Amino acid sequence: MRAITQTSRRALFALVFTLLTQSLLADQTGVTVPFKLERGYMVMVNGEIQSKAIRVKIDTGATHSVLDPRAARRLGIKPIKRSVTIIAFGRKIRLYRAVVSRLRLGDHVVSALPCVLGDLSFNGADLLLGLDALRRTSLTIDYENRLLSFDSGSSGGATERLLSETGLALIRVQVEGHPVVLAIDSGAKRINLFKDRIGTLRRDLRDLGRARVGTLAGRQTVRRVELDRVTLAGLSWQKQEAFLLSHAADSLADGVLGLGDLGIGKIHIDFVRSEIRIFPQVEL
Repeated sequence: MRAITQTSRRALFALVFTLLTQSLLADQTGVTVPFKLERGYMVMVNGEIQSKAIRVKIDTGATHSVLDPRAARRLGIKPIKRSVTIIAFGRKIRLYRAVVSRLRLGDHVVSALPCVLGDLSFNGADLLLGLDALRRTSLTIDYENRLLSFDSGSSGGATERLLSETGLALIRVQVEGHPVVLAIDSGAKRINLFKDRIGTLRRDLRDLGRARVGTLAGRQTVRRVELDRVTLAGLSWQKQEAFLLSHAADSLADGVLGLGDLGIGKIHIDFVRSEIRIFPQVEL
């Protein structure tokens, strides 16, 4: 019997992982789950794995779902001895894979969830639910009513087309009149820009000093800047604080659009129709 080559093993493992991912959201449409908004921007949902309570962060800026190693040990989930390279806050890191057999979020159940093991102590979550799971359907984050919906559509709001890049939800945004491509990131408070991707735009940004931030790649020092004007889908925001980061070479994005500081009432991300709909907060 001919031995399986290393390339064949990798291809087989990738196929199995893809099939697992494709089975995730077969029963998700029409499900609404309440969430808590922590630190003013983090969408946190109460979940269960093997009848044990966990805290789940919904993160549209993450290509992979991430399980904290401490939670994995508590839940008896073993790592798969295969690693994967992911990008966290502009840095590449290698993490081991794992599979969560069954995740419950209220009435919503996800089966055979592939994930990677990474330290989530910086945000207090046990599991970060990323786009490998979320992009299989449409997703609505209703910040005003604190509801998360996996549904088939939405109407109204300011509409923008999604661009295509595997693993990310990309949109075109104007920053200080410059066109940039940003990844929609419900897990971030601010806009993050890759400093070597934005060209002459860097000269138009007012320096606000430095900040230390916690990330999946560890604590980092970043440069803080002020953006006078950000425009998306006919909506605009003034005086937005942003971070400048080193660029991850294999990403087509110029940065990420953190939703926390934008004052959004609701956002609908439709991966089937490749569009987003943004609803500003209702003025009382």
